[in-house]
Amino acid sequence: MKNFSVAIYIILAVALGSGCKTSKTTTSSTSHSKSKSLSQEEQIHNTSLFIDAMREKYIGNDDKSIALLAQCLKQNPNNDGAQYEMACLLYEDKKYAEAIVLAQGAVRNNPNNEWYLLLEAELYIALKDNANAEKTYKILIEKKPKEAEYYLNLADLYISMAKYSEAIKIYDGFEKNEGIQPEISLQKEKLYLQLGKAPKAIEEIEALIKLFPDETQYLGMLADLYLAMGQPLKAYELFQQILQINPNDGFVHLSLADYYRVNNENEKALAELKTAFANKDLDVDTKVKVLLSILSNPDKKSQYYSELIPLAQLLIQSSPEEAKGYSVYGDILLDQEKKIEARDAFRKVTELDSSRYAIWQQIILIDYDLLDIPALIKECQKAIDLFPEQAEPYLYLGMAQYNSKNYSEAISAFSTGKNYLQSKDKMLFFFYSYLGDSYYQNKSYDKAFENYEKALVINPKDDHVLNNYAYYLALQNTNLDRAFEIADKLIKLQPDNNNYQDTYAWVLYKRNDFVNAKVWIEKALTGTGSKNASILDHYGDILYKSSNTDKAVEYWMKAKENGMSTDVLNKKIAERKLYE
Repeated sequence: MKNFSVAIYIILAVALGSGCKTSKTTTSSTSHSKSKSLSQEEQIHNTSLFIDAMREKYIGNDDKSIALLAQCLKQNPNNDGAQYEMACLLYEDKKYAEAIVLAQGAVRNNPNNEWYLLLEAELYIALKDNANAEKTYKILIEKKPKEAEYYLNLADLYISMAKYSEAIKIYDGFEKNEGIQPEISLQKEKLYLQLGKAPKAIEEIEALIKLFPDETQYLGMLADLYLAMGQPLKAYELFQQILQINPNDGFVHLSLADYYRVNNENEKALAELKTAFANKDLDVDTKVKVLLSILSNPDKKSQYYSELIPLAQLLIQSSPEEAKGYSVYGDILLDQEKKIEARDAFRKVTELDSSRYAIWQQIILIDYDLLDIPALIKECQKAIDLFPEQAEPYLYLGMAQYNSKNYSEAISAFSTGKNYLQSKDKMLFFFYSYLGDSYYQNKSYDKAFENYEKALVINPKDDHVLNNYAYYLALQNTNLDRAFEIADKLIKLQPDNNNYQDTYAWVLYKRNDFVNAKVWIEKALTGTGSKNASILDHYGDILYKSSNTDKAVEYWMKAKENGMSTDVLNKKIAERKLYE
């Protein structure tokens, strides 16, 4: 009856599609378990446990499957099918150290099962045990000498270990069975170049040309090799050969552009580039890659600077419905400080493909740089509609609304946007800072001060927040001890800033420290501060409190002469009396 239980195992394993996926889809795991002396009843129970485990696995209950496989192995520790399946589940859960023990057991119990060996090899790789992975792949190749995948897997392993010569030997063995294949030849070419064996790399490409004489890509690759080796004439001959086969080959025109550029024939190089970019058959990605390579290379950028825009325009003309073309066109325009034109290009990108958040970011930043507030509001709202969980558009929308004195709308934007940031995100500082400003202008003073406090927790040395917070506390004549603490920190950070000297003086004034207030306001009046209407007005108030009415009126009048025009100021001048 032992054969009967094994037969049931085989049939049910096949029916359930037993086997995990490593680099290849397996079909079944036929058990050759060296079972300990199990009775017929125990064998049936063991098989039943395995079947139940497989059922749980295929409905996604991996934990239950593992538990059932563990029971199966407890009853029969040498059940290679159970070892393999449990190793697969642990492998998928990235529990490699536990999985390898089971995979090794499966291989010991059934050394001829290639799927067991394959799983074992991949687990060795996951554990960075390259030596054992190498041994296992060699066993697989020995057992299945015509299985291409095992050669390729071993070659990949050698490449990851920088054993390029060993990888080439494996590829050679592969070619003996499969013949020359372009993918392998191209890989060997790269490896030979890594080893500094350019002539051998050339041989690989020449073999491909011999097999595929009409495939111009291999001629182009050989030409590029000759260029890299400093043999431009050989490269040029190959380029001409390509053009005879296919005069409309866009890649060869790009290669010729490099050839002429290296030989300082700049006009010819540019002509070849233009020919390539006007070619509708040359894909957009290649053209974009060329333009980006020029932008990132200072020498090339200097050489082609005046031609980058025309080249990008040729790209767009040849592929008018490709968003990528307009995107790189916008990058070039922005690089050349043509912000309005760049914004138009980026807007075209969004018309063709609205899903690229980075493009919306770029448009918003340009709107902000241009101080185009209506456009900034409109395009932030569009970005929010498309990407409602991105915080940055809310920030710029809030800033635009604040600039437009729409303080309630600004508060709404800032309050919503901050909710999409993590608690430690530094961008939160800007949301709290601007919420402080917006709430203050909206006369919600307590909320303003609350948000300034939150901003200072993130960045306690930000001069904008320190200045506004201290000044607004003083204006509201509230919590003057905190106002002094903040203003004192501010003035220590930037002792020579006229505006901050004025804020410090005003806090001192509000604390009735008129002597020190006068010292600091006089510092604030130096340089450009001597024409600042607000500083002049404050000086008048401090002078008045210092019992110098005539001088106070004089500075109130100077404040008016420098642009301040309020009813309070006019009343102070007319009645020679302080009003706050």
